[in-house]
Amino acid sequence: MQECPVCGTNLYANRETEFVTRHIGQQYRFCSAEHREEFENAPGEYVGA
Repeated sequence: MQECPVCGTNLYANRETEFVTRHIGQQYRFCSAEHREEFENAPGEYVGA
């Protein structure tokens, strides 16, 4: 099980809707499109990049 890097919500496999992006070759999953966009605008706030 993964967690949303923005809010820490547990993400379960095989969800109907996936919110995914890539950053420096790594795939990240999110609980919402809003959190995906927030991450894409400032990934350094959520990962050690």
